[in-house]
Amino acid sequence: MKNSAWQLREAKSRFSELVKMVILKGAQTVTKHGKPAFVVISAEEYRRSLAPRKSLVAAYLGIESR
Repeated sequence: MKNSAWQLREAKSRFSELVKMVILKGAQTVTKHGKPAFVVISAEEYRRSLAPRKSLVAAYLGIESR
């Protein structure tokens, strides 16, 4: 999925469209003064990012992560 860049002013004035793009195309970067300032992601993507992950060894051995 393409991560598009939005200028902060544009993101504020077209927030509904920004949200639609997050839903349709995934994470969207918002820039401030031409530099990435933050990324808007869906609630589902955020939830997945918080999920515990297994270490490579634990995954190999089939051990659950704590």
